[in-house]
Amino acid sequence: MAAIRIQLPESRSADFDYLHHYHNVAESVWTTLHDHFAIDLDEIDRGTSFHIRKIPSRKVRRAVKQVREILEKGGIFDAVIEPLPRPDD
Repeated sequence: MAAIRIQLPESRSADFDYLHHYHNVAESVWTTLHDHFAIDLDEIDRGTSFHIRKIPSRKVRRAVKQVREILEKGGIFDAVIEPLPRPDD
């Protein structure tokens, strides 16, 4: 199983309105994907990054694409979406 980290740029973390918007859009990611992968809603609400875990390796590219589409549809174009290495790699 693999994971993805979604990170808002540090320069945006001090902008309360943007951060609030980011959390709302990130919750859309949760709504769309939480039935398929492990996503902690509390992690989304706490900060500027969150993880999507328990992604089968063969589905990582598709999950990244879905996350990017949801974020961009919500107006978040500067988040870094990073697949993380599997623990056994």
